Amino acid sequence: MEFDLRDSLLILGPLFVIAILLHGYWRMRVNSNELKMSLDKSFLSGSGDRMSDEEDIDMLRAELPNGGARVRKIPEQTAIDLNESDNVPVLMEPVESPEQQSESSVDDQGSSSAQVSDDERVEPPEHYIVIYVTAGQQPFAGQALLECLVERDLQFGEMDIFHRHDEQGGTLFSLVNAVEPGTFDMSTIGEISTPAVSLFMRTHEQADPLAAYDAMMEVAQSIADELGGDVKDESRSIVTPQTMEHCRESLRDYRRKHL
Repeated sequence: MEFDLRDSLLILGPLFVIAILLHGYWRMRVNSNELKMSLDKSFLSGSGDRMSDEEDIDMLRAELPNGGARVRKIPEQTAIDLNESDNVPVLMEPVESPEQQSESSVDDQGSSSAQVSDDERVEPPEHYIVIYVTAGQQPFAGQALLECLVERDLQFGEMDIFHRHDEQGGTLFSLVNAVEPGTFDMSTIGEISTPAVSLFMRTHEQADPLAAYDAMMEVAQSIADELGGDVKDESRSIVTPQTMEHCRESLRDYRRKHL
């Protein structure tokens, strides 16, 4: 029996299809136990790079289900330059035992009390006494004022104003121009005139505030008497004996509490 080409294809065609199916089934069975994964290319080494053996082992351990045995790397010890404070680690709070904490608390309270006492003794609260000598009908002439101040042992000095000093060189009280900025220019003082001058003392800097106050009031009254003016207090009221006594009493109270 002779077969033509058509008959051959009809017989071989189904056999060829069956062979392809069998081969595909066999490939599926063989590869069924292989795990295929898509890798992130950002973790691959670059062209020409090769990972070291230690890196290979680390990557292998990372792929294990339980992470594998962890290798603890000891950080490199570096020297600390004690001259550079920014590089020196500081403990924010020291660790103390309960007994140390109790003793520390007592010491801190004692130190705080001592410090408060020292501050109150060394740095009393600031306290000033201010009075004015105002001119009468005519302002005070600069030259006459200068001569009056020099006669009463006031010296031109710091801050371009006049001061009365004690025997140790400390300042008892000072005198300023009542016209802003309050200073005097010695090169032109003979040409100026002023409606008033102001005297003030720093009570908190005086060893004997009462003596300094009396000296200041004496100078103020003598200026007013010589140049023709009035002595007034901070409220611009005329100073009376009652006013002066009230001020002395407040100075005694301040000295008793703070000095």
